[in-house]
Amino acid sequence: MEDRPNLKVLKPSRKWLKEGDIFVLQPDDQYLFGRVIKIGTLGGFTNSVLIYIFRSRSASKEVPSRLSPDNLLIPPIITTRWLWSRGYFETVAQIPLELRDVLKQHCFRSTRGRYYGEEGKELPGPVEPVGAWGVTTIRGIDNKISDALGMPRAFD
Repeated sequence: MEDRPNLKVLKPSRKWLKEGDIFVLQPDDQYLFGRVIKIGTLGGFTNSVLIYIFRSRSASKEVPSRLSPDNLLIPPIITTRWLWSRGYFETVAQIPLELRDVLKQHCFRSTRGRYYGEEGKELPGPVEPVGAWGVTTIRGIDNKISDALGMPRAFD
């Protein structure tokens, strides 16, 4: 088992993130695209970032014409700016979010089997796609992407 992620280090950045930022990440020889959806206190987690990671893949960092929430590789994730500062995510464009770019309801499942929206309010049940409740670090993100792409996990 390796002690480093499958995600490659691209370009570290300490620039302030903005909602609508489009970023790339690279688990293998192609890039995946992601988008910053919301920044702030999410579910009680301060300085959090709600992101989408899409199925779209490319050999270049050129942003696809449409990144749609109905084409997610994995469910939405709450994470931190650390992934940008360490270079695992590289911002490549800033396009203001439109209503069609965002799921109507974000849903996260806690370890106790309860469901919550990003604001921290409990939901009556699951609303697909269901992400994991809490702040997801590089290990969790790397494992989720590796599983979705059929790659061996770097972390156990």
